Amino acid sequence: MNKKIELFITLIFVFMFVGTINVNAVSKEVTISKIGTSGFAFASSSNNATKTTYSIPKIKATAVSTALTDPCSSCILAVRTYETDESGWYALGSTIKLNQEKSFIGHDGSASPGTYKLGAQRADFTILKTTATFYWTYD
Repeated sequence: MNKKIELFITLIFVFMFVGTINVNAVSKEVTISKIGTSGFAFASSSNNATKTTYSIPKIKATAVSTALTDPCSSCILAVRTYETDESGWYALGSTIKLNQEKSFIGHDGSASPGTYKLGAQRADFTILKTTATFYWTYD
């Protein structure tokens, strides 16, 4: 009988803990054009994201193309999140290819609440500008 009570109390605490975790992710589709190899290109400011919780953002490249290759499955893109407060701070970021999904590391500050913009740059050599659409989960 005592084992059943212990199990019941344990389950109640587990459900209470799990119930307090925010499981509602906030995402948006962001398209960035004119991505080159020198400097990061950014989406329009209407695509900025305001994070309200400490959560690790992730990103998926859903479409990547150039004037000659559509889709461009071999294009390698570097992506970063930048704070919009003009401090110059940015997350370490990651490299990504078409249909890949990556999480930011979180301990670099990208998990913190704030307003962010998404930047992308070609990480491989090309003279062509690239357009990419990302599915950005940020909160």
